[in-house]
Amino acid sequence: MVAHGNVEFQWSGNILIYKLQGAFNEQGLMLLVKERQQQLESKNYSQWFRIIYLHDDALMSADLFKKSVALELKSKNEGCLDTIYVVPNESLRRYRQHYETSLGGKSTYCDSIEEAIAVFSTHAQFFTA
Repeated sequence: MVAHGNVEFQWSGNILIYKLQGAFNEQGLMLLVKERQQQLESKNYSQWFRIIYLHDDALMSADLFKKSVALELKSKNEGCLDTIYVVPNESLRRYRQHYETSLGGKSTYCDSIEEAIAVFSTHAQFFTA
């Protein structure tokens, strides 16, 4: 099956920013994980932060969302200190927060990538490139 969903990665210091767009299927999620691993290997940070930006059309099925939560836990084992979600679409944010809470999770949300970077810049482990 063909991978669906798009991700663009960029770094700001030791913050890995994911920009997710489109409808992800399982192959798309696995491709995202592979590309994320390549990003981490290219920088070799022992501790890093993550911002996940969800465009208005970013979505995935409930089953795939559960898998993505498990993959997020894997990131913590790989040195991810914290994650902030940037979800400009209020209904998508509420849906994600509700579903996440039903799985026992609680994430931090900001209104912009710049605001999220400002939050992380206060951490002692943050550094600029």
